[in-house]
Amino acid sequence: MTTRDRILSAAERLFAEKGVENATLKMVTQEAGVNLAAVNYHFGSKEELVFAVFDDLADRISRRRLALLAARKLAVGGKPLGIEEIVYFFMEPYVLHEGGRDGALLINMILHHRVSPTRTAERILAKYFDKVAYKFVEVFTESIGHLDKKALWWRYYFMVSSILFTASERGQGNRLARISEGSADLNNLDELVHQLTIFLAAGMTAPKDSPRVQLPPGFTTADSRAGNAPARPKVADKTPGKKPATSKRVKGENDEPMAIRKRTSRSR
Repeated sequence: MTTRDRILSAAERLFAEKGVENATLKMVTQEAGVNLAAVNYHFGSKEELVFAVFDDLADRISRRRLALLAARKLAVGGKPLGIEEIVYFFMEPYVLHEGGRDGALLINMILHHRVSPTRTAERILAKYFDKVAYKFVEVFTESIGHLDKKALWWRYYFMVSSILFTASERGQGNRLARISEGSADLNNLDELVHQLTIFLAAGMTAPKDSPRVQLPPGFTTADSRAGNAPARPKVADKTPGKKPATSKRVKGENDEPMAIRKRTSRSR
């Protein structure tokens, strides 16, 4: 492995584990067994190293997905693909290809970007994943005739979110196994892929004109604008220098009964 490749490999692991902002060049050089001059020689700066790492990961994942689609399209003579197949091809690089290593690293970088957005990450997402998104929505369009592009874009976005979250949970304490008392386990890859595929395929092909969810008045923006939101309790005016308004009260109104002291010889 060349010095450049060692640096990239070390940076991949550290950026995914700690986040781009928290992983320093010193950590990278120690992990790769090189000096800072080697990083500067091959990449020039940390920003360019980040770009190179993210760029390489995104390129590998994107090419893998598009290759799976193209190979299957060729095998069926250009006919529309099954929904489960399309979902599987999108998911496969994240959880199965090479043990899911590349996918796990990329997911961690994406999630770190969502928490702390960077211009570098935005460049990578636009460069690779926008192209993949257009291609997958195009393939879904061929296979799901009752949906328009608007609905497919919503569902594609929900599919991506579900896959990213599920894949990111693997190896993170396996909460699913705990709350299900072992009946569902993210470390069971065959079951994970099966369950997630049928769930997402059903969501992608759901009817277009299902009845809209009806929320009680006050829970939607439209209801709030229409004045149907639940009334808020009035808060006393706390304007500086202004005394709170008080209501006039008839003497004796709502007064608690006073205790009458027992007369004693001293009080007479």
